Amino acid sequence: RRPQLRKLLRVDDTMAFAQRSMNYRNLAATIALPANTVADILVAYSSKQATQLPLSIESEDHFYARVRHEDLHNWALLAMLIGMTLVSTVYLMAMGFGTAGYYGAYILISGLYLFHTDGYAFQYLWPDAPRWNSIAVAPIGMAMVAAGCLFARSFIAAPTYHPRLNKLLLACIAIATVLLVVSIFGLESRWFKTGTLLFVVATSILYLTSGILAARRGQAGAVFFVIGSLAIISTICFGAAGYLYPGQFNQDVAGHYGRYALLGEGTAFSFAILLHILNLRRERDRALQREVQTAQEKLAVSEALIEAQKSHSRAVALAESRRHRLASTAHDIQQPLASLRMAVTQLTDRDNETVEHVHS
Repeated sequence: RRPQLRKLLRVDDTMAFAQRSMNYRNLAATIALPANTVADILVAYSSKQATQLPLSIESEDHFYARVRHEDLHNWALLAMLIGMTLVSTVYLMAMGFGTAGYYGAYILISGLYLFHTDGYAFQYLWPDAPRWNSIAVAPIGMAMVAAGCLFARSFIAAPTYHPRLNKLLLACIAIATVLLVVSIFGLESRWFKTGTLLFVVATSILYLTSGILAARRGQAGAVFFVIGSLAIISTICFGAAGYLYPGQFNQDVAGHYGRYALLGEGTAFSFAILLHILNLRRERDRALQREVQTAQEKLAVSEALIEAQKSHSRAVALAESRRHRLASTAHDIQQPLASLRMAVTQLTDRDNETVEHVHS
């Protein structure tokens, strides 16, 4: 006879989150069966994003206990990541380091990416936008790529030290922006998803190259930047393997790895920025010391010049005083000489020899 089927759950990309039978980030349904009942469960599943559908059957008590544990674990990591990012970003930007803004944007978008892939975004951010939820992973991923390239470009000062790499990073930012828009319409085609994934892998390698070049140049914090880049690449490779070879490992493992990798990446980038800004402050302090030393030398020269001018003024005044004294003395001497000259002119009645002698 024909089997009796009872529909437990139906979900598609036109249904809002509130239409689910259970308020849970993943698909879940309640099955009530009498004792000693044998039943078959039929599942028809397709997705534009995920590569597998984990299936578990458990009691309600076990289910809710597991959900509480999952939420506590996921929210704790997310809160730690966001809190660390906000504190680091605000602190570093207050110190005048603009690169921290790109870092904060990149980490927050990365956190949004995990928030979406874990199912929380549909539950809390856009519960009434199921179609957007079905394609949001690609636009958010491209925004994350663009923000990461902006951060790398600013951190290593690519326009100044690496002009060619700067052009490549700008090209990646432009391509990511275009893919962000196109992904809204072309996500369903496999070739587009594969091409986008390859682009992300290439960009992450460019990201790592940026850190290596900065480290070779001796930039402070570049080693931590490289460590963070390796965390990015490992996460992307993990995700790519799950997409290209579906069913080879549990996607929950990839999710947990992605969370811890992102937390490690954010910590590494925070240290990288902190070391870089501390080095900039040391260089600034050394420059200020050189400026102070130069100013002190200029002040000493200026004081010596002023003292020399004072000495010159005193010498001029002394010379002028002596000139007046000599002029006065000469005048005093000239008066008796004039009288003597007048007296000599009156010696006409004397003999010429005596007159010449007196004149001499």
